[in-house]
Amino acid sequence: MNQSEVTQPLGSTAQRVLAEVVAQLERYGEAVQGLCARGEVRHTKHGKWGPDEQPEQIDERLDTPEAEQPDILPLLADPAYDREELPTSHPNEVRIRATRSSVQSSETDEPPGADLMFTKEPPRLVQAMLHPPAFSGIARLFVDVIETEVLFGYINGVPLPVKTRMRMRSKGVGRFRVDQETVATVRFEPCSSHS
Repeated sequence: MNQSEVTQPLGSTAQRVLAEVVAQLERYGEAVQGLCARGEVRHTKHGKWGPDEQPEQIDERLDTPEAEQPDILPLLADPAYDREELPTSHPNEVRIRATRSSVQSSETDEPPGADLMFTKEPPRLVQAMLHPPAFSGIARLFVDVIETEVLFGYINGVPLPVKTRMRMRSKGVGRFRVDQETVATVRFEPCSSHS
């Protein structure tokens, strides 16, 4: 999404929707009891160079002791992020930009921010477009763009990522550059069932 879009402080509707989705995500542990994530990861090479790999299968239990809260939760609730409302032309849509505060350390594994799309009624998280990391040193000479889009579905009243698409392009001309797209699609089902 366009980083130069005009933003404004969160309005009352955006605050209400955001609070409801945070409450949904806080029920993550209960919602995923007995569930497994199953699906596949496909890698597609668009340029002349880059990995050419077979699809990888996903089969992961979600309610293990080491399972973490959803990665998206800090973007919605952590005070390390500033949140502003973006304009939208759809009456049932709320768009929020979350950006890591400039006073926070850049030494973190969490994303620098995202543009998030929600529905108002019912309050639901629909999509996240993650902001690319800020490259420094030699990396910025080679990397042209990284795009990451996450689509959410609702399982037991909690938003879970059902499709993630990441595309990375290096600098170069036409096909003479690394241009790799990775798409993960996931379904959630009881761990005892087999596909």
